[in-house]
Amino acid sequence: KQTMAAQLSDDEREGGFWSDWVTHYTHAGLQAAVQAGRMETDPASSRNAQALVLTCERVLLFDARSWELQQVVALSGIQGITLSPYSESLFILRLHHGSDLLVDTAPAVRSRLIEELQVMTRIVAAMWGGDDFNESTRIDYNTSNILSLLDDERSPTGTLAFLEKNVFLLLPYQPRSAFLVDADTFYFGLLDMYCTEVSHRGT
Repeated sequence: KQTMAAQLSDDEREGGFWSDWVTHYTHAGLQAAVQAGRMETDPASSRNAQALVLTCERVLLFDARSWELQQVVALSGIQGITLSPYSESLFILRLHHGSDLLVDTAPAVRSRLIEELQVMTRIVAAMWGGDDFNESTRIDYNTSNILSLLDDERSPTGTLAFLEKNVFLLLPYQPRSAFLVDADTFYFGLLDMYCTEVSHRGT
């Protein structure tokens, strides 16, 4: 079923593939991920559980429950990967002509994925060449705790803000927000936490 949905080419069938489980926070698209209030596009919903399959030509993302094909990215369309010292598992997949993908996985899986991706993109570059193909996937190690997420026009649409290691907020891009303006903040609470208790009455 998965093979039929992916419509693998002869080269992909012969070359084999690499796969593992990931958490895809932008599973419904970047714009939807930074807009609050919609359960079906919530970055933290169960829909973010996906299987990432890497072939010699593409990255395929399947829903972990239904195994329906959710997204396809050609290796030639990958601009690079952004990593942060604030997380050993999270990464941003930057695309030439698409919105950024925010993906999380186990640290060991991330390292292996990057290695495999670099090998595959080098093979694609050797086969096709041209200005649209890099020799391998570019890795950008960004030390800032605030990273911009770009839409398909490569304009900032979302903000990935790390509060501490492995703790982050996913927000709409607001260049004049307290996160991004260089100024001191006094007597300002970033977030209020509410705990809702649901009471159950007996019958």
